[in-house]
Amino acid sequence: MPGYVGLLLIFTLAFVAPGTGPVRKLAWCVPALAAGLADLLENGLTLRALDLLDTPAWSDATMAAIRQASGSKWLLLAVALAVLGHVAWHSRRAAGRGLSQVAAVLCVIGSVALPLGAWSGGRALHWAWR
Repeated sequence: MPGYVGLLLIFTLAFVAPGTGPVRKLAWCVPALAAGLADLLENGLTLRALDLLDTPAWSDATMAAIRQASGSKWLLLAVALAVLGHVAWHSRRAAGRGLSQVAAVLCVIGSVALPLGAWSGGRALHWAWR
């Protein structure tokens, strides 16, 4: 699994309220796990496409499948960040702590920025770094 999935799981579970049942804990982690699975799917499709690159089996559909998996990954990652921001904001550990609340707000901002960057095909990031 990608490293960011592990970090999202660690931080999400750290902010989940103590005493929360295992099913609810897993529910908070589903978006991060789904993003990791979408990333693995994207990587697998990319490797398959590289094998097909100079063959007649290569098609636009191959590229479309990779783009769809990639878009799904970024959208699921945005959802996972939004979940982390929500859990962190409402956590007992974050109550009255400015740093935890800033981190929660940054997670929510990131959850909006990720799909916008993916939707723009990376053009927004290229423009921002000029």
